[in-house]
Amino acid sequence: MRIYFEDKSDTYAFLRLCKTIARVMNENEKFLRQAIQLSREHMRRGAGGPFGAVVVQDGKVIGSGWNRVTSTN
Repeated sequence: MRIYFEDKSDTYAFLRLCKTIARVMNENEKFLRQAIQLSREHMRRGAGGPFGAVVVQDGKVIGSGWNRVTSTN
C-alpha cells in the first residue's frame, strides 16, 4: 500500500502519528502481559480461573485482580 501526501509537513505528521501508535501499543502489551502473568500465577496456586486484569490510568497500574470463583467452589 502506498500513501501519498501533499507536502512534507503531512508526511512528518503521519510519521509522528505512527510512532505514537507504536509506543501506545507497546505500553498496552506490557500491561496485557502483566494481566496474563497474574492469571497464570494464581491458576498455578489453585487460587482462581484463567482470568487476570490490570486497571491502568495515566500509564500506571492502579488496580489488579483475578478470577477467584473456581478457588471458592
